[in-house]
Amino acid sequence: MYEYQYKAVFDYVLGQYGPQGPAFPSIISAGKNNFCIHYYAYKGQAHDGDMVLNDVGAWHDYLMNDVSRGWPCNGHFNEKQKLLYQCALATSNHMFDIIKPGMAMREVDAEARRYNAGLLVEAGVLNDVKNIGTYMWHGGAHHVGFDVHDVVETPEVIAPGMVFCVDIGIYHEEWGIGFRLEDNCLVTETGCENLSSITPRTIEEIEETMQKGFVAGV
Repeated sequence: MYEYQYKAVFDYVLGQYGPQGPAFPSIISAGKNNFCIHYYAYKGQAHDGDMVLNDVGAWHDYLMNDVSRGWPCNGHFNEKQKLLYQCALATSNHMFDIIKPGMAMREVDAEARRYNAGLLVEAGVLNDVKNIGTYMWHGGAHHVGFDVHDVVETPEVIAPGMVFCVDIGIYHEEWGIGFRLEDNCLVTETGCENLSSITPRTIEEIEETMQKGFVAGV
């Protein structure tokens, strides 16, 4: 499939739920195009072994969200894809476990980098935690609400009612693997809630969803 075909599927499905449409121009890419963080060409083609990246959002009742998923277009993660994805997923899960009122906002990005760096070092991918910038190219959080990058004064500490993204990206150019796992986090009185957890996010969920799609001819 071409990237514009993936985009057409998303646009069609989103169009069944109201007229407001996407929250921002969809970022949908495959293979090496995943290394362009904000990519809008939609001209590439997904080949066997490539990962596809969807960074998309919906606009409804004046509010916007932002969710990213990466998946192998052939329906199965290879060993290197699986290794990197497990690091990103574990980091995301860790952040949803620790985010709570009173936490310094700057620590969301800082802790995501520290935790992911440790996992990548353990996996033998990264040589030193200080070099996490080699594989994490962008921040790990931004507020969402009336805009997909909501224009707010960055708070010093997290408070109940805030909504922001937990955005874990890993980009390994040598392996040709780039993706991000991004979910919307609602801060509650005692912790936080993953508002986009219904979207398949584990390796098993993604592969199972894709196999159902293949059977259905999607």
